[in-house]
Amino acid sequence: MKKNLFNICLIAVIALAASSCKKIIEQTPSNTIYREGYWQTEQDANTALAGTYARLRVVLNQSNRHYYYGDIPADVFASFAGDLSFLPNVAQGVYTESYQDVLRDWRPFYKISALANLVIEKVPQIPEAAFRTGGAATRDQIVGEALFIRALTYFYLTRIWGDVVYVTAVEKDTQSEPNQPKTKKEVVLAGCIKDLVEAAAKLEYGYASAANRAVRANKGSANALLAHIYAWTGDYENAEKAANEVITNGGYSLLPISQMPSLFSGKSAESIFEIEFESSNNEGNAGGIASVLLVDPYIRNKTNAWFIDQNKLQEIYGDTTSSTKDKRVAAWFERSGNNVFSKKYSDVFYKDATNFADVRFDDNIVIFRLSDIMLLRAEALSKLNRFGEARPLLDAVRARAGLDPSTASDAQLYDEVFNERCRELFLEGHKYWDMLRTKHFPSHLTDAEYSQGAHLWPIQKEIFLDNNVLTQNEYWISRY
Repeated sequence: MKKNLFNICLIAVIALAASSCKKIIEQTPSNTIYREGYWQTEQDANTALAGTYARLRVVLNQSNRHYYYGDIPADVFASFAGDLSFLPNVAQGVYTESYQDVLRDWRPFYKISALANLVIEKVPQIPEAAFRTGGAATRDQIVGEALFIRALTYFYLTRIWGDVVYVTAVEKDTQSEPNQPKTKKEVVLAGCIKDLVEAAAKLEYGYASAANRAVRANKGSANALLAHIYAWTGDYENAEKAANEVITNGGYSLLPISQMPSLFSGKSAESIFEIEFESSNNEGNAGGIASVLLVDPYIRNKTNAWFIDQNKLQEIYGDTTSSTKDKRVAAWFERSGNNVFSKKYSDVFYKDATNFADVRFDDNIVIFRLSDIMLLRAEALSKLNRFGEARPLLDAVRARAGLDPSTASDAQLYDEVFNERCRELFLEGHKYWDMLRTKHFPSHLTDAEYSQGAHLWPIQKEIFLDNNVLTQNEYWISRY
């Protein structure tokens, strides 16, 4: 978050968001927000919303969660150097080692939803007159953004763990809150869809300030998430409609391939929603995906990285040892000796520039962008046998990469769209979810194992201490 409303009391709000509770789900991040007179002003609403965004950023960036879940199990990496040597377990769908505790723990996601629940419940109670910059429209916007964040949070939860505890209300007395069983993922996702329909009605396209571009949710963000949830549930008719709404009315545009680095630096015309990092405002990312992907000369004297499986790279993009026609290869990959690493995220900043010390990374986590939604719509259209409408979307993404129009037959088009998503969204936290959604399973996952729930993560054991009606995911009962 740069110089916008999110600077309002940000340090205090992050402290609120980070507070812990022994309960499985933290319904009340801090009693401070229940003090008499708190929910009275536009600043109160903005401060609470800022805390919700701040917590979302902390959770998705923690141990690179967004990429761990979405990329590592997706047949991408060849090796994990140095102290990252354990990661092949995750790459092979083994989620039971002790060092994976953070990734098995869903409680951080519930800290996001707890804050979102507060905004959704409390902000509508603030009088319209208190919102001096836009009245009811500003109040609706804040609630709409919180609805989007809550839906996004539960979309992560259901994709990672399947059935989850579903909480959408605020309870002041957490000690008397009863244990809650899981809710079926279908019910949770239906709730997310309801939230997003409401959010889209409250939000507008565009941004009041350029500083908010893509880092605050708007109508495009809500419809992009709707398109993904509909596709995930197999409702391709509604997925196509939501995606088309974004493409037609969102005002987004594809960047030229030469400008792709600016996409990940943030706030580009292509980005729909992203998580922001910015060193100039003391928000540079000390970890992040770039810290494990890059080597020298991008990070001075660094030689170890998560190197890319060269066979997989060639399978995805074609011949990468010569001048391949796909311009994304040269833009996103580089060789270090006999290894290939990704330079997709390479906005590197040294706090001590003189000594090349204290490195920071300013690349944003891009959750949704236009090419993603174009290809998602093409996927939906091909599934609906509307091949003539799907092809221009696919070919527009290919043309940006310097490729000719696809020659895939109608029968091959669904698979070809999946292949293009693999090329276009490489290492953006999409591939594993795309593999599961389209049933192009990774090498470590069979159809039978998928049916048994092997694609889901087990729930961290400590969580059961606080909820005696919670049950472990079935596949992992005898394995973890």
